[in-house]
Amino acid sequence: MLERVARAARFGLRAGAWGGVCFGAISVLVVGSRAALTFPEMALVFLGWFAVFFVLTFALAYAFPPPSTRIEFPSARKVVWLLVGLLVLATAALVWMAVSSQMP
Repeated sequence: MLERVARAARFGLRAGAWGGVCFGAISVLVVGSRAALTFPEMALVFLGWFAVFFVLTFALAYAFPPPSTRIEFPSARKVVWLLVGLLVLATAALVWMAVSSQMP
């Protein structure tokens, strides 16, 4: 059981680092073009994205442990794609609400 947690944590750290850097940079560039961000605010953006990716990846890797030789989630295809679809729909809805609220 501890090995399962350790492997899930490793996957979470890896995904959190990549997601935090990529989405954090995009967020800082988009928000930074509208308002000046201080260093603590930028660090909070990066840490927030890291936490999101870490929690999602850790939960999925713990619930559906991948084989020890490959980095994948073999039994989670239906669950993962459902979650990805829901996240895409939620993001599209938030973008639509943000855009429609700014129109006169």
